[in-house]
Amino acid sequence: GIILRHICDWAMVLKAHGSTVNWQEWKKVCQTYGLLSFGYAMSRLAQRICGVDIPFDCPNNDDADRRLLNDTLYRQPGCDRQASDFKVRVALIRNMMRDSWKYRLFSDTNSLLFCTRRVWGYLFDKDLD
Repeated sequence: GIILRHICDWAMVLKAHGSTVNWQEWKKVCQTYGLLSFGYAMSRLAQRICGVDIPFDCPNNDDADRRLLNDTLYRQPGCDRQASDFKVRVALIRNMMRDSWKYRLFSDTNSLLFCTRRVWGYLFDKDLD
């Protein structure tokens, strides 16, 4: 999950490199990976929380901003890292289902498709020596 430090880190990137980054290229890369709405939301939160300027056109989406900020500030802790492998896997699946709104709001995929790709990759796309 996103924590407040991630938003502050992104704010520092915007502040330090806002005038040197090719933001059109950044948008293309984000679009390629289906993360442009997430990049916009992180930028808007960096502006709102840290007061930095956004050096590119960034459409408003108050619902996305509110949901991401609430999740960042009030997220319940995940599974204990000392738990058994089975419990960790169950917690990962439970978290994915609980957080399915993130896929709908911030990416070009959905949680079921993401899970299917992960399972397919684990079962069939192993890098064999």
